[in-house]
Amino acid sequence: EYNFKTLGINATDAAGAGVGGAAPRVVRKADSVEFASDAFDVWDDDLTGTGNDESAPGVGEGSQQQEAGKSGSETESVQGNESAAGNNGTASAWDDGWEDEGPSLPSPFLPDFWAAFCLFVLLVLNALLPLVQHWSINAKTFIQYREISDFRDGAYVKVIPSDPHSPAEIVKVEESHHYRCPDSGKTVLWFTSHKRKYEIVRGEICKIQMPKNLTVREYTSSQGYTRMKDVESAEERFGPNKFEIPMPTFKDLYVKQLLSPMSVFQVFCVGLWLLDSAWKYALFGLFSVFGFEATSVVTRLKNIQMIRGMSNTPQEIFTYRFGKWIKISTENLLPGDLISVKRLPTSSGDVVPCDCVILSGSAVINEATLTGESVPQMKEALSGDASTLGRKLNIKGGDKISVLYGGTTILQLTPGTTTSSSSGEGKRDATPDDGCLCYVLRTGFSSSQGKLVRMIELSSSGSTSSNKDFLRESLLMICLLLVFAVFASSYVLRKGFEAGNRTRYELLIHCILIVTSVVPPDLPMQLAIAVNASIIHLVRKNVFCTEPFRVPLAGKIDSCFFDKTGTITTDKLEATGVVPAGGVSDQSSPLDMADAPLECCRVIGGCHSLLQVEGKILGDPIEAAALKAIGWDYDQSSQRSFPSAESERWGGESVRIVQRYHFSSKLQRMSTIAEVRCSSSSQKTRYAVFTKGSPEMIATLLGGPKPRGYDMTYQRLARKGMRVIALAYRNVSHLPGEDKPVEDSDTESCHEQLKKATRQWAESDLVFAGFVAFRCLMRKDSKEIIGQLQKSNHHVAMITGDNVLTALHVACEVGLTNANREKVAILEKMEHEPYLQWINASTEAAIRDFDVAGVGKMKGEGYDLCVSGKALQRCFELYSGDEVGLVLDSF
Repeated sequence: EYNFKTLGINATDAAGAGVGGAAPRVVRKADSVEFASDAFDVWDDDLTGTGNDESAPGVGEGSQQQEAGKSGSETESVQGNESAAGNNGTASAWDDGWEDEGPSLPSPFLPDFWAAFCLFVLLVLNALLPLVQHWSINAKTFIQYREISDFRDGAYVKVIPSDPHSPAEIVKVEESHHYRCPDSGKTVLWFTSHKRKYEIVRGEICKIQMPKNLTVREYTSSQGYTRMKDVESAEERFGPNKFEIPMPTFKDLYVKQLLSPMSVFQVFCVGLWLLDSAWKYALFGLFSVFGFEATSVVTRLKNIQMIRGMSNTPQEIFTYRFGKWIKISTENLLPGDLISVKRLPTSSGDVVPCDCVILSGSAVINEATLTGESVPQMKEALSGDASTLGRKLNIKGGDKISVLYGGTTILQLTPGTTTSSSSGEGKRDATPDDGCLCYVLRTGFSSSQGKLVRMIELSSSGSTSSNKDFLRESLLMICLLLVFAVFASSYVLRKGFEAGNRTRYELLIHCILIVTSVVPPDLPMQLAIAVNASIIHLVRKNVFCTEPFRVPLAGKIDSCFFDKTGTITTDKLEATGVVPAGGVSDQSSPLDMADAPLECCRVIGGCHSLLQVEGKILGDPIEAAALKAIGWDYDQSSQRSFPSAESERWGGESVRIVQRYHFSSKLQRMSTIAEVRCSSSSQKTRYAVFTKGSPEMIATLLGGPKPRGYDMTYQRLARKGMRVIALAYRNVSHLPGEDKPVEDSDTESCHEQLKKATRQWAESDLVFAGFVAFRCLMRKDSKEIIGQLQKSNHHVAMITGDNVLTALHVACEVGLTNANREKVAILEKMEHEPYLQWINASTEAAIRDFDVAGVGKMKGEGYDLCVSGKALQRCFELYSGDEVGLVLDSF
């Protein structure tokens, strides 16, 4: 029921209604008339005119009511929509202009405003309760779980990874059935999170430990798995050797996308637009939400399918179990297995199935899938020398040369000849298919390939937690806009109450719309269009983006760092000349490579790690360019280098590599022990040590003082932008640890002794042979691109492993530094106080002593700065990390 105020109507109004009757009158608050109801401002006297019929309410009665109204007396009554029959049969009706003159009459079933508001809030809170648990792992933990004091079977663990790409999750703790702890003999609790398995040992959580850091003796004497019980325990502990990535359905991913915070917010805004009668815009927004999320789901499914395609196709492989060789699937390989690695005649038969260490044989591997380096790598068997059996395996250090990584491609294999363990503590049969004998180190997602697949999977999901700085700045911006939105909505609410031409429901909807406009609901669609447009533009520039969600963050980049060789310069090196030991003192110009002395040719031909695949020489571009420049060839099957048929010099000379000490960036050198056959048939075969490396390092290995002009010669070449390699050698007269001359030993025993020689013995008392200079050709567009980056206020720097002077020459050519080298300062490490000093790059004169606070002053004076790795290491020794960070910020 509704209460109306019955007001009088004057004769003019009654007459205006016509003879047929009086129309209801609309009165507004602007007319200064008081009402009993706030919901609407209308009165209805339900009067009907009857003409001259005095029995019906007429003009006279209206006059009486008008007089009563003038005297201030008002009569409240309940009126209904009744029809009074008169002589003319007239009836009352609503004004046709109601829609234009004021708000419509609310539904009689609508509850009170505050009751409707509370009901709306309760519905929103009930809808948010499950959604908040879906969005926040902390909210889900607070609502559904309680903390316990210890781990137990069936309990749950909340995992918060340190990797920003990995979201937090709640996983179940399970108890092992077959595996027992080696120390206590009890079952072990474990759980799986982000494709990795964790054990709970003595109340502490630790990753499953793969057998990758055992002693060399344990690897060389291993007999594989000898009991079925051990196999079952290992299968439960390590899992299968495959990448189990479930393929979700479109429906599951679609529902997950629609339940994301932004999608729910968009649907909420669509509901507000519908309440505000903006149904066309609301339907368009709803269609955009569902269409955009469907597109995202299709893209996500394609990414998952691509990642699943990265798994290795299962192959049958020989495995040494229970004292014999048996064939099993590569998916059933376990860490600790002994396997025979060989190229199989299938589409993916040349792919290494897991991480393993070579115990017998050698291989040539292409590791481009993991490292991006196209240069094939030579892999050799783990040394079984008695002096090294007690040390632990270091797969990231010196033993990297013996490790095959899962997912890499086999180019060549050479089977080993050993049929028993190298340590002599156990015997096993040779590989039945002439493959390399290997010990399995890591399988599944714990392998190198598995780690890459796991990283790609997590990155492709586009986790918003990957850039916390971006999220923090976004939240700050939203909070700032929210303040303005609250002020705006309060202003609209106040003015709406003052005007009185809108209901409270309309005002509430409009205020909520103002607040929600802080985050535009169509922002994801606009962002996706912008990202796609950016990707298309990048593709036209031959730039490919593997993680599109990072494109919006690219605008935050303010510094660009480049490598030198292969980036600023081409990866093709040209051997320009050689400076023999005799030409160092007089600082003569480099000789042509074709005129290189014999000792230099022997070092170049006998100290390298080149490979021969399908008749082509592959390997380090420097080594390939030098060997080609002196006119020598290399035969990998015999490990022998010799002058080519076209060469007219040094006929009959050859160098065969017996032992190779591979290049180490930490040691800055590479060495070999080689068998040298002289061109003169009267001379016997002899052995020599060949070493090459940085001039600074080779100088420390010489048996006597450096030749006069040594430093000036290589520095002069480096200032011209050349890459300088120093060559050295030593003739071997006696075998290591023996007084017997080499000539008195037979070839086979001599080779065995030399292969056991230590690197320290080989790289001692060397004789300087000369310098080899290489020139890196500059890329045509390097200078232009660096100039464009500098014009856009990007800070550009170069990081390289080359000599400081060589790097400085390239930096000057591409515009990274001032062409006037007198305005370039190099930080040099000193042997005495002040230990660090700024040196003028042109005059080599001291500018000033190093001081952290003075770095900014150097920049202010217009100096371009250059620092070497040794000097930077010295900075960390003398100053704190924060202070060194200020120095690096200047670069």
